[in-house]
Amino acid sequence: MKYLEAIRNDNEESEVEVTCRRSGKKESESAIIEVRKGFLKIQEVCIGCDDISCSITHQHPLFDGGLCKGCKDSLTESLFAFGEDGTGVYCCVCSGGGELFVCDSEDCNRAYCTMCIGLYLSEAALKQIRAKSPWLCFLCTPYTSTGTTHGYLKPKKDWQKNLVIFYDTGYRIEKPNLSYLSTENPKPIRVLSLFDGIGTGKLVLDELGIEAEVFFSSEIDEDAILVTAVHHGSSVQQIGDIRNLDEAQLKKLCPIDLVIGGSPCNDFSLVNYARKGFDGTGILFFYFYDVLKTIQNLCRDRHVFWLYENVASMKLQYKNVISSFLRCEPAIWDAKYFTPQRRVRYFWGNIPGMYSTPVTAQRGFDVSLGSSLFPNCNRKPTVQHLHCVRSGSRSLLQGKNEDIFPVSMNGKEDSIWISELEGIFGFPAHYTDVGNLPQTRRQGLLARAWSVPVIKHLLKPLQQYFKSTSSDEDE
Repeated sequence: MKYLEAIRNDNEESEVEVTCRRSGKKESESAIIEVRKGFLKIQEVCIGCDDISCSITHQHPLFDGGLCKGCKDSLTESLFAFGEDGTGVYCCVCSGGGELFVCDSEDCNRAYCTMCIGLYLSEAALKQIRAKSPWLCFLCTPYTSTGTTHGYLKPKKDWQKNLVIFYDTGYRIEKPNLSYLSTENPKPIRVLSLFDGIGTGKLVLDELGIEAEVFFSSEIDEDAILVTAVHHGSSVQQIGDIRNLDEAQLKKLCPIDLVIGGSPCNDFSLVNYARKGFDGTGILFFYFYDVLKTIQNLCRDRHVFWLYENVASMKLQYKNVISSFLRCEPAIWDAKYFTPQRRVRYFWGNIPGMYSTPVTAQRGFDVSLGSSLFPNCNRKPTVQHLHCVRSGSRSLLQGKNEDIFPVSMNGKEDSIWISELEGIFGFPAHYTDVGNLPQTRRQGLLARAWSVPVIKHLLKPLQQYFKSTSSDEDE
């Protein structure tokens, strides 16, 4: 079925704050009634809460209609919250829960609550949608001028770009002050990678041709350290647990040109109902912040580039705390622009161009799942994109019930091979195949890793500031 039989836990107040309730609203309180009467335009009312008294501060990124500040904040928090089955957890119109219809397009999987469908179309349309299978949502079917197919949920023609603008911070550094560097004789880069994982940062710099004078790695997972050692050897210097890095130790590492890292995301993720936020592993963000500020203070004579990453499906209050400390809002990037996997992440930082639109980033990339499967084995994809890969074995299965194998081989169902998964993340095949690591642990390492093409795209501008052997043209 294309709609969720199970009702989200919405009997109590939703964890995504919705400022106004639309149920039981009198006609004089309903904004959409005023639109139907011709007294107001849809852009002048909040389609998130349908409250006639609220002020419009933003326009909805997907559909014609406004948003009040509370609904904008709620939508910002929930729009990229996908459950373990890869489907939307909250309504993409109002960010509410309840009974949700989910688009059957594997490239969409957005959810719509029955209240929005009933309000902005009709109860008759609600019955028709309930009986239709498969069902493609209002963004995935052409809009007709009669309004019979979409009602008041008219999709914007450029909604993909609107999503970028919706999350855009306006925080940019076009040309940072790098007067201490010689443009005629650029120097190699000095890097500090926190929560380094399996050496993604070093791999990316190597692929970009940016020469690293030194690459310091702070990592505690023994499997990850082993993988990094096998591939990068002494070019990566392990410096231990970030929690043990004090000012005296950091001073020995300086000068540093680039600080990168992404602390564990599990206790931030909106779809993890057992999340502990900053009371759990989320507290490690503050260690990143402390190290970054210490490095900046120790390197006052130079510009320190930095990049911090974490999951996009976090509660707004967590994002606001992180943004407050880092003094900028995050850019949002999805691995789907580069690979056959949806992997939406927030990135805070000061890398030139990191807040630009990802729409142009897709050029030159084959993002079909078939391109990542091993040839000569008659392996065929059954889906176009994988949903976000996690450490659990069932996360490699697809569909709303995690019952679809993503690959068929010789006509039989099959899962993604770990070596193929490495390719989807942008790593060379067998990158994690070291030390007789079992497949489950290799998958866990990849699930905690960065998407190589995304990081490569974000760090590519550094080629113009540091010694580089790459002559590749811009992507």
